[in-house]
Amino acid sequence: MDWIKDHLQIVIAIAGVIAYWLNARSKNKAGEAADYDGDGQAVHAPGGGRTMREHDQAADHDENTRRIQDEIRRKIAERQGGVTRTAPTVTPTPPPMPAHRREPVMAPYATEIRREETEREAAIVLERQRKLAEQLAALRERKAEAGRDAKSVWMQQPESVAAAKSSRDDIGLLTELRNASSLRKAIVLREVLGTPVGLR
Repeated sequence: MDWIKDHLQIVIAIAGVIAYWLNARSKNKAGEAADYDGDGQAVHAPGGGRTMREHDQAADHDENTRRIQDEIRRKIAERQGGVTRTAPTVTPTPPPMPAHRREPVMAPYATEIRREETEREAAIVLERQRKLAEQLAALRERKAEAGRDAKSVWMQQPESVAAAKSSRDDIGLLTELRNASSLRKAIVLREVLGTPVGLR
């Protein structure tokens, strides 16, 4: 507040400029003369105070009026001269019809040759299919035989494996129990891993 009192002249000058600008703007909107360049002489706003949109609308209106007047003059001249202009008519032409293609006529011997070629190709295909069927049957037979061999080996293996395993376990267990510390360890393991005392 003290600043405003100290600089009162500056505040008054700014207020005067704003008032002058607002006054000129209101005159411009009203279409009256206003002093734009500050020389003291009133100058009309460009376009008589109208905006650019109003200028464009006026120009469009003038153009439409001129076009309509030209059209009316042309019609009057046609009627007085007795000449009527008509727009050239274009008769539509139908699209050209496609020419019918004649199928080529094959000679009787050509059809016979074609039939023989087809029969030969069919015979080749049938022979190939027969060979493939034989190979498939042979492969299935080999597969079944291999399955039987594997089953017989599987059935014989558990007995010999179990016997060898039990003998190895017995030998390993005996060697382990020869030592006193191993024996203590075995007893502790039996107590820990075995059935509980209450269930014995």
